[in-house]
Amino acid sequence: MKIRNPRVLALPYPAQGHVFPLMELCLCLLKHGFTITFVNNEFIHERLMSECKEKGDLGDQLRLVSLPDWLDPAKDKNKPRKTTEASEQLMQQKLEEPIAETNGGGCIENITCVITDNHKGWALEVAAKMGIRRVAFCAIAATVFAWQITVPNLIGDGIISNDLSPKAPAMNTRNFAWARLGNLSMQKSAFQFFFSLDSEATEVADLLICNSSYELEPAAFDLAPGIIPVGPLLSNWLGNSVGHLWKEDSTFMYAAFGSFTSFDQTRFQELVLGLELSNMPFLWVVRPNTVECKKEAYPPGFQDRGRTRGKIVHWAPQQKVLAHPSVACLLSHCGWNSAVEGVNSGLPFLCWPYFADQFLNESYICDEWKVGLRLSLMKAGSLRDMKLKLRWRQLVGDPRLRERALNLKEVALNSVREGGSSYNNLQHLAERLKA
Repeated sequence: MKIRNPRVLALPYPAQGHVFPLMELCLCLLKHGFTITFVNNEFIHERLMSECKEKGDLGDQLRLVSLPDWLDPAKDKNKPRKTTEASEQLMQQKLEEPIAETNGGGCIENITCVITDNHKGWALEVAAKMGIRRVAFCAIAATVFAWQITVPNLIGDGIISNDLSPKAPAMNTRNFAWARLGNLSMQKSAFQFFFSLDSEATEVADLLICNSSYELEPAAFDLAPGIIPVGPLLSNWLGNSVGHLWKEDSTFMYAAFGSFTSFDQTRFQELVLGLELSNMPFLWVVRPNTVECKKEAYPPGFQDRGRTRGKIVHWAPQQKVLAHPSVACLLSHCGWNSAVEGVNSGLPFLCWPYFADQFLNESYICDEWKVGLRLSLMKAGSLRDMKLKLRWRQLVGDPRLRERALNLKEVALNSVREGGSSYNNLQHLAERLKA
């Protein structure tokens, strides 16, 4: 018997790269007749509510809800900031409230499924306790999810292999997410954090889904065939997407480093000079907290000189920008959303990863898909600004890169078109959640 008006509670990890794709998935489910309760911590909820009021396109099927977590640094400045663990514990205690409120509030249908980021296994435990169906969603590369599922089993069996999947991109062990964090003690804590959370999710979830496709990451689904790809999840309303946490500033190499990347002043100035030396018109997204310095970040005179051929903004509607025919390439930190958005627009990349899965994504872009060139091989102080200029000339001077990028665009788009692999998986997902 099918549920007449299926209702889903969705809970993302509180970061731009996780909120946006889960919101895109929810917008897809709306088209299948679902009603969505979208839950965030208070800080992100306030930003999302502000954006949604400006767009005015959500209707009655999408309800935005917040849970307290004390993550807003602008509040309670005189009090110690709560730890992430304490915040998670508080949200876990409070998560039952919107479910109980909906299920006991006379709604046409109760919440029957919780879809949450795979880093929030505790939310699936709450759903299990309440007898609700559970779906773990991976917002980043499926290969990372597959590793996180596989590695604990190998540890438990006393077997660690350097060749988890011979078809997957090669990864330098120094670039694993936990290995890029501070000292050895911090790295061990991060390792335990990553794998314990994802182990919880995979053990409790009824379904594992991800923002990828069989065509983009075939090795990941060989390694973990239980993961179902439903992506790339990109906005159906170009330039009018929902789920961005920064105010859009639209106005072109396009340079953007996501919502988390930060530079010290030396590397920031290398990037500035590299853009200037490229002699290429640019649109560059520079968040207010991009640079870790207390003095003037830009080299003297750059902002005056740069006005003649470039524009610097605080945030931009990236999908809309990348779809513009004037954009020649994307200079990126290689976050997964930026990777699939660049692929979807048929653009070649200049890659400068910063953290976590971004190094794996760089391997996909440069080694597997062959649609980009690395900047990350260059060490600070090695005239990276000149290397950026040379890489740019190499990229625009190689028509094969652009050709491969356009071919990959068709592969990605075909997966989400009617009859494509991810399209069919999403259809089947909707049917299973209604059953």
